[in-house]
Amino acid sequence: MRILSTLPALAMLAAACSSGGNQPGSTPAPETTNVVHPGTLYTDAAGYNMTTVENKTVYVATVLAPPDSVWQTLPGIFLELGIEPKTVNTQEKYIGNSSVSVRHTMGKSRVSKYLDCGRSNTSATADQAEVTLSLIVQVVPEVAGQSSLHTQFTGYAMMDGSARNRIQCASTGVLEAHIADMVKDELTHRAKN
Repeated sequence: MRILSTLPALAMLAAACSSGGNQPGSTPAPETTNVVHPGTLYTDAAGYNMTTVENKTVYVATVLAPPDSVWQTLPGIFLELGIEPKTVNTQEKYIGNSSVSVRHTMGKSRVSKYLDCGRSNTSATADQAEVTLSLIVQVVPEVAGQSSLHTQFTGYAMMDGSARNRIQCASTGVLEAHIADMVKDELTHRAKN
């Protein structure tokens, strides 16, 4: 499953960012890490190095709650977003789906609110094309019983359904901030009840 190739990046980033992050209550901060995809292309008897480096951006938000409490909010948040969590690891506290197809809208919002896939003559490509997205969220323990929420959101658009017209999309950061707010709102709601 493709998610497994993404998780080492999250784990490396979690270790690198565990002492940093952003201030409580602030917008998630993007952190970029490079993921190396080794590969060799063989033609006849010769081999060619086909190693590629892919930039992965993970948004990190501080949450003033223990990891277990934060983790318990995530399945419901995924369902509220209309994304079925196909990968759930309770021990490492990550949840996600690496292949969700959407067209025009994601939940109640236009896809272009969350992903920038460029523009055509008339409107945002993300709102016209079929978009395949990947959303992975991991809860990382921090000092003093706090947590950080590491969210990786990527996608690509295919204008005519063929892989040769695939357009890589960049996150606008809106979804990552929205997820962090949803987690905090749910924790506040649970504390009052």
